[in-house]
Amino acid sequence: MSHGQRDTLTLLCLMATPANGPLRRAGPSAKAAAESCDDEEHERREGKRGRGARLRRSLGDATAAGAPSLREAAAPEMSRAPDLSVVIPAYNEAQRLPRTLERVGAWARAQRETSGLESEILVVDDGSKDGTAEVVADWAARLPGLRLVSNEGNRGKGYSVRHGMLETRGKIALFTDADLSAPIEEAGKLLAALESADVAIGSRALDRRLIEIHQSGSRELAGRVFNAFVRLMTGVPFLDTQCGFKAFRMGRARILFEQQRIEDFGFDPELLYLARRHGLKAVEVPVRWAHDPGSKIHMVRDSLRMFWDLVKVRANSLLGRYPRRPQPR
Repeated sequence: MSHGQRDTLTLLCLMATPANGPLRRAGPSAKAAAESCDDEEHERREGKRGRGARLRRSLGDATAAGAPSLREAAAPEMSRAPDLSVVIPAYNEAQRLPRTLERVGAWARAQRETSGLESEILVVDDGSKDGTAEVVADWAARLPGLRLVSNEGNRGKGYSVRHGMLETRGKIALFTDADLSAPIEEAGKLLAALESADVAIGSRALDRRLIEIHQSGSRELAGRVFNAFVRLMTGVPFLDTQCGFKAFRMGRARILFEQQRIEDFGFDPELLYLARRHGLKAVEVPVRWAHDPGSKIHMVRDSLRMFWDLVKVRANSLLGRYPRRPQPR
């Protein structure tokens, strides 16, 4: 029997192998009024500085509200290393990217103005043929902190996320889909969760009332069936592993992307399995979400590939391809 035949036989047999291990105003005079206003302004500024310092230390809730349009004013150049990196995998996204970059950039600038939180944005071009890279280059001139990361050809969403996450410089890195099915304004929920966790994943299943536009019934059913297999084969306990909205403390979570091997849509369960294997605390967070009819996932073809990816994750683990390493505290 050849080496390839033995590997195939091993993978097929592993489908039945159970997962193991735990996871888990007006004063008396104009002068007095002016002095009063000065005092109030001073207190307001001091309070704002204090809140910003606390947020930078804890990287807590960073939800934006009423952010102005990027086209109204250009943000100042980034003066220090970013606190947060936002990774956007993109394949033929020239049409959707301008709106996405507008929203993400406005949100990021609002964080800097209100909390002192510096962000960078990385768009990972997965071999696009529609001018995606040109759109990013155009926006980089008006959106400081925006970077283009290019794959050598079309490698898949998993590869793109891994490539982008390993290129980040932020203490926290978040990846989100180019269609912003989970609004970037929901990122504050994930950042808040990371005050006491290493990984925070957006979830549609925890509170389905937050779903603004549902997928078709067949897609939702397929998602639930796939999740049941994920829980069975990896021991990952979460109700929604496939929402493309996840954040990581990179000091401890970088190893997940270094060891990630799945390059297509089935990479999410692998990352969560690796987090469990390396003793990282992961939490599931309910977020608003709306299905985009322009989704590029083919329900039948990609579902089969994702099931096969689960088999490969189990095989990789049993074959010693996810070695444990000491983690920084």
